[in-house]
Amino acid sequence: MDENTPDRALDAVVAKSNAVIGALARFDLSELRFLMFCLSRLDSKDASNRLIRARVADLCASFPLMDKKSAYGIIKQSIMAVWKKPLEIQEGRKMQLHAWLSGMEYEDGEFAFFVSPEMAPYLLGLSKTFTQYRLKAVAQFRSANTWKLYENLVQWRTAGRWTVTLDELRVRLGVEGKYPSWYVFDRDVIAKAVAEINSVSDLRVEYHKERRGRKVVGLVFMIDKVVDDEDTITLERPADSLEKHLLDLGINAKTAADYAAKVAFYGKTDTILAKLPRIAERAEKCPEGKQKYILGSIKNELQQLRTEDTPPPRPRADHSEALECWMAKRRAGEVCPVRERGKAGQRKKCQMCLEKISRDLDNVHDVGGGKN
Repeated sequence: MDENTPDRALDAVVAKSNAVIGALARFDLSELRFLMFCLSRLDSKDASNRLIRARVADLCASFPLMDKKSAYGIIKQSIMAVWKKPLEIQEGRKMQLHAWLSGMEYEDGEFAFFVSPEMAPYLLGLSKTFTQYRLKAVAQFRSANTWKLYENLVQWRTAGRWTVTLDELRVRLGVEGKYPSWYVFDRDVIAKAVAEINSVSDLRVEYHKERRGRKVVGLVFMIDKVVDDEDTITLERPADSLEKHLLDLGINAKTAADYAAKVAFYGKTDTILAKLPRIAERAEKCPEGKQKYILGSIKNELQQLRTEDTPPPRPRADHSEALECWMAKRRAGEVCPVRERGKAGQRKKCQMCLEKISRDLDNVHDVGGGKN
């Protein structure tokens, strides 16, 4: 397939260091399209080639929603805007500003420029802490908010979740100081962006509120990836389901995740999920606090279930003769040739004896400080 065909262009990979994702909050939709298209023309594994060369037709083919009649004007405006919005890197008290691109040539529908030398470490020769996706995953986005949210979510795709405060989310979406009301922020920004991501990208996302009292202070995004060859998503783990229920009941994000993981570790998720509605119902009548009652009930249920499932101890065999022999030598200050440690060859000779002596007693003997 020709590398300039629309299908090939959409299969191109956009890759960048995670350190630059926050800088995208200042870009509008046209600028994001232009910049990510340019990055898709780079080989992120090759640190030596900073040249970007492409055609206006390729850019239009990659984004079918883009106005083709004004494509050149959009490109020119985007280039100027990208130059005016350098990457800011803060290291302690030191702040650095790096231009994304350097130089530009345009002739007969083709344009070319270089990644600036300062930006090369963030875009080329990437080996760790970077994010990548195919251009087709974002090609149909109609909103800059959707694109910026996607950039942040895809960074957490492997983890399967992203926990973020509302204040940080506003900064990352470039709406800091706007939408002070949770209801309006959710209605006009988050819900629309999540719906568009689920509709046209390679991610499937849902989000749950983290509350402090009745106030929404953060969100937990649950992230799944569409499997390209089957067009399906991964099945939800029971632990995720329990975590979501706990979030909806007002448990903070970290505690909800910790309890869900703990319950899953003991294989009791389905059991706790079945009991949770009744626990939540009783919690409504608890004067000590709903969340405290729910967590305490889960802890008690888990302890009870673990106790019920603990098998009875196996009866110990009677090794009194060997034990009495060993203890008698110990009381007399003698070293037992069978039990003396640190000498080669003795374990094979006394294997049967060692198997007969309780491990619990071994611990007692070690505490006693004797040589054997």
